[in-house]
Amino acid sequence: MINMRMIVLLVMLVGLSCRQQAEMPRQEPIPVKVYVVREDSLSQYLSLTGGLEAAREALLYSKVTEKMRAIHVSVGQSVTTGQLLGQQENEIFLQQMKQAEAAYQAAEVQYRLVKKEYDRMAQLYQENAISAQQFDQVSSQLEQVDAQRNQARAAYQLARQQYENTFFRAPFSGTVAAIYFDVDDMVPAGQPVFRLLTPGAMVAILHVPERYFQRIHVGQQVLARFPAIPGQTFQGYIFRMDSAIDPLSRTFEIRVAITDARRKLTSGLYGEFSIELQRATRTLVVPKNALLSRTEVVINPRTGTSEYRKRYYVFVVKNGTAVSRSVEPGIESNDRVQIRTGLTAGDSLIVVGQKLVKEGFPVRIVTD
Repeated sequence: MINMRMIVLLVMLVGLSCRQQAEMPRQEPIPVKVYVVREDSLSQYLSLTGGLEAAREALLYSKVTEKMRAIHVSVGQSVTTGQLLGQQENEIFLQQMKQAEAAYQAAEVQYRLVKKEYDRMAQLYQENAISAQQFDQVSSQLEQVDAQRNQARAAYQLARQQYENTFFRAPFSGTVAAIYFDVDDMVPAGQPVFRLLTPGAMVAILHVPERYFQRIHVGQQVLARFPAIPGQTFQGYIFRMDSAIDPLSRTFEIRVAITDARRKLTSGLYGEFSIELQRATRTLVVPKNALLSRTEVVINPRTGTSEYRKRYYVFVVKNGTAVSRSVEPGIESNDRVQIRTGLTAGDSLIVVGQKLVKEGFPVRIVTD
């Protein structure tokens, strides 16, 4: 009797279980998009901002107060070393130079005459044909005219320098970047008149946080982008860096040479500079948004204290289901990340819908 009741009870339970299973809704596949994992190259960059300076730049200042007589170049014009850029009024300086030159030539002639007489008297003195007093007189006369000649030469050199100061000549080959005065303008002494710079070679002075000191070196490649020149990237390299850290700013200075064969860059231009810190080749690279993380509490076996560690994982599609994989990420660059362990080339990595699935969930790959 008891056995019969148990059998009936079991039959009822089995039937109830079957009805419940039949009534449970089936899990619908979650639509996801995947990325097929493959090898690629990836670089990690340090981003800095700063301004440009000409690799070589010069301001030509007026040295005299005079009107601008002529300007022989225009802004943007290429010039060569020594080329005349402009000049100030200089008639007075020209006359002063000519007078000083004439005085110097007269003093030179006088010196030569006295020197000739001195040489003749020196020979006679050696032959005891004249007295020592006579020789001393001609010697004193030679010293006097020599001093007058030196004074006249110095006056002539000064007058000539003043005359030359009215001319503006290019100290090196480059491009005229600015002209600050017009013809007939009175130019005070000490005012900049021309600005000259070397084209195609610019320098950026950047300040790098001290934590990167061991990762920066001379010769390192630098990529530069400028908001004023959208869509273009310029290449450069580090040619100088500080050997010590600034104790106040906790940074060190580097200088970057930027090549600009198209001559689109100019001094003062603001830019964003990227320095390659690390590069991985033939490595697995995936979209960064596929990477998920969770924080786990780990007990340190030596100290018995709790430590928080972040674990990274992703989801891949296997036989129509989502399968989680623990991964070890590497270097990052923009929206991509290197995966050192946990994935293999060819894996179908979920990149859209990864936050909706769980281990073993059925998924459906969509491509649109």
